[in-house]
Amino acid sequence: MNYYLSETPLARTELTKDKMAQWMEGQRKAEALENIDVFGKPTDKQLNELNNVRKLSKELQENLQVSFRHISLKEIKS
Repeated sequence: MNYYLSETPLARTELTKDKMAQWMEGQRKAEALENIDVFGKPTDKQLNELNNVRKLSKELQENLQVSFRHISLKEIKS
């Protein structure tokens, strides 16, 4: 695996450059670095939006399955 920081898009961003350098160094040494959060923690609003998207996705999947069942039944009857 290539651990050169210059090839990482996050290394070009001021917000993540230092964290990415720490993470890359840890990866190079095969250390577990669980305490480095490169992207930051999501806000409550972002988490709520994510949950809403998940609910909508689940509803859409269920609706698609129902639609496919109806289409299959119509094909069988004809």
